[in-house]
This record gives sequence, C-alpha cells and structure tokens, in this order.
Amino acid sequence: MNKAQNRVVRNHFNIRMLLLKFDNVLDLQRKFIYELRRKILDTNEPSGELNIIFNNVLTKAMDQFLPANKKRKNWDFEGFKTFLLSIGIHLEEANLGFLEYRDREHIKQRYLNQIKKCLSSHNIPGKVIILSEIDKYWQEHLTNIDFLWEKIFLGNIQYDKIDWFIKECDMAFIEMIRRAEIAITRTCVEWHNKIGNDRENDVR
Repeated sequence: MNKAQNRVVRNHFNIRMLLLKFDNVLDLQRKFIYELRRKILDTNEPSGELNIIFNNVLTKAMDQFLPANKKRKNWDFEGFKTFLLSIGIHLEEANLGFLEYRDREHIKQRYLNQIKKCLSSHNIPGKVIILSEIDKYWQEHLTNIDFLWEKIFLGNIQYDKIDWFIKECDMAFIEMIRRAEIAITRTCVEWHNKIGNDRENDVR
C-alpha cells in the first residue's frame, strides 16, 4: 500500500514539475512577443527590424528550396519561384533564367534587394504591419495551444504526454514566427507594389 501511495505521490510531483515547465515555456514565448512589440513601439524607424525579418524569410525559403547541402540539380527552382510570387515578387522572364545559373549568395542578394525596395516607400506603415501581423499570429498560436491541450488531455492530465506537448508548443511557436514574418514581408511588398501602381496611374 505504501509503495502504491509513494508511486502516486511521485507521479503527481512529476506532473506538477512538467506543468511548471510548460508554464515557463509559455512565459518565455510571451516575453519574446512582448519584448518584440515594445521594441517596435519604441522605435520611430522600423526599417532595421524589417531588414531582419526580410533576411529571415528569404534565408529560410532558400534553405527549404535551394539547400546548400544539396547539388544544384536537386534544387526546387519551381518551389522557390512559387514562394517568391506568393510574397508579391514579380518575376520577369529574365529573372527565371537568372535563378538557374547563379550561386546561392547571388540569388539571395538579388531577391533580398528586390524585397528591400519597399523600404524606400515612406508611406508604408511598417510599425502597424509588424504589430498587427504579430498580434494576429500570436493570438492564433494561443488558441491552437488551448485546443491541442483540450484535445489531448480532456480533463485527464497524462504524465507521458505532457513532455511531448511542451515540445509541440515550442515547435508551434517557431512555426508561428515563421508564418508571421512571411505575412509581414508579403504585406510590405504588396503595399510597395500598390503605391507604385497608384503613382503610375496618377502619371497617366
């Protein structure tokens, strides 16, 4: 009987420790988001943060479609082109050939410069774009975590699933940041394209 009680007490202790670890994980995620928001709110010029975001987005896309550890013949050029189009980069016919005959650094610099053109559009509300997309994806992340918690445990906290759940939270947060950065990049590029089109129409 004592052995059984000790086992129950030990399991409850382990569960409490894992729940505390989960609280710490969410707390770290909150601190990251709040610190990012504070940093954006306190700056008058968000171009520095946007530069970091643009670079992150393009680097991750290249790692996915044009990985450095694979030979050029195994690169997914079509996937990379589709990605560029999805964030508003207009690919001319000449650009398509450019992709297949340059090294990764040339390709990255070419399209990073193209994305950064939107920073020259002073009418782009960079702070508003960053904050709105971060808030949107952060709230979505919290909702998904709550849903996952209810789906897995349904009122019965199981010791063997908590550690896995914590890892899922970490992975979901990383994915949330990736998606938010893509959305920020896409919105900035779309604003730049719209401003350019409006100016062309005004000239006409």
